[in-house]
Amino acid sequence: MKKKALSILLCSIMAFGCLAGCGDSAQKKETEKNTAETEAETAAKEETEAAKTKAGGPELTLMITNSTDPWAETVKEMVEKKFPDYSLTFKNWDEPTVEQTVKTAFAADQAMDVVMYWPTYMKKFEGTGIPMDLTEYMEADTEWKEGFTDGILEVGKTKEGLLAIPNTTNYPMLQVNKKLFEDAGVEFKDVMTWDEFMAACEKIKASGKTPVAVQQEWAGWFVRNALLQCWDNKEELDSFIAGEVPFTDERVKNAMDNIADMYNSDYVYPGGKEAVTTSADDAMAAFINGDAAIFCNVVANAQSVSEKVGDRFELGVISWPSMAKTDDMNNLLGSAGGYMIMSNTKYPDEAVEILKYLTGTEVLQAMADQGSIVANKNVTSDDANYQLYSRDADKVYPDEVINLSSEIFDNLVYNEPANYLFNGESALDELEALREAAAAK
Repeated sequence: MKKKALSILLCSIMAFGCLAGCGDSAQKKETEKNTAETEAETAAKEETEAAKTKAGGPELTLMITNSTDPWAETVKEMVEKKFPDYSLTFKNWDEPTVEQTVKTAFAADQAMDVVMYWPTYMKKFEGTGIPMDLTEYMEADTEWKEGFTDGILEVGKTKEGLLAIPNTTNYPMLQVNKKLFEDAGVEFKDVMTWDEFMAACEKIKASGKTPVAVQQEWAGWFVRNALLQCWDNKEELDSFIAGEVPFTDERVKNAMDNIADMYNSDYVYPGGKEAVTTSADDAMAAFINGDAAIFCNVVANAQSVSEKVGDRFELGVISWPSMAKTDDMNNLLGSAGGYMIMSNTKYPDEAVEILKYLTGTEVLQAMADQGSIVANKNVTSDDANYQLYSRDADKVYPDEVINLSSEIFDNLVYNEPANYLFNGESALDELEALREAAAAK
């Protein structure tokens, strides 16, 4: 390579000499020759030293992207460019196997240095020693810490410390037609109690519009969120999630009655109990066309709806209505994406630098540009409500009673609230039988 580069340089010099004429002295030619040799040797040396630096640099294994993520290749390329002196191995992230992959690697003393994992579910790793506590790193870097959406770092904390750092978030929220709110005389509030929400629905209905549009597949969110909010404290909630409290508990029944009242009052498009069968297209059309004032959505789809609405009307963002008696019980179903570092990494400081970059403004802006709702205050968007889409990320609860058994999962996710609307308390008896069956296993 060195000889080839030198030969090319010499040929260039000779050609230049011929074009310049025959007046140059032999001394000048010799000087040019020596200069070219020196420059070629320097370039070759620098190239060799750069190769040595990378080869001898830290070797890290990253499991930070899924091939289906629209931003996967972009983020991978950004990381490679940012850390040219690191020897990086990228492994594809696979949702069904990631937990077992991490645990198997740790047992064999192999490190997946930075791993994409849900901060909301880090309790699964308590007692394993696998995640590295990132508290000291976070507290030592004020700029990094202050860039995150307020409160969102809480989702990655357990009693063992800050075990994961969020990059994205997703949970249910409400998008509203502010003009229809105004026409109905409804005060626009960022957060509504369930009673305030029902009062607003009554005013909207009286104005001649349907209050709520929700597609069939998402109707169960009313139930699942209610079952996270209807308890007096987190200890009672955790006991319910663990299967220690019956579905026939009075608080569960009251929550289900609240939801049934919403449907029976014709507050949900197109009205009546049959509203639980509304298709996604019909629910979307009712909202965009101005027939319904409130659209039940998830933050990941919020920008898409905003684009469809365009300049038809002004959009507002409201938190999911809360049945909680106190603010600390205003929990939501959902998840947050993010990353953890395995504690057996040989390069903790270097792994943290990569983590900082992955959860910093540069990478998150690239992800936001491709449609992700990221947990960063500094990203910009053409959507005026963008920063509002992640404001409730700290309310996402790390577990639900649906995880008690696959049968309970199917019932609550797919059959409710329809089952309760049409069959009343026998729907709770059915759930209770499933709880008892799960407890018996």
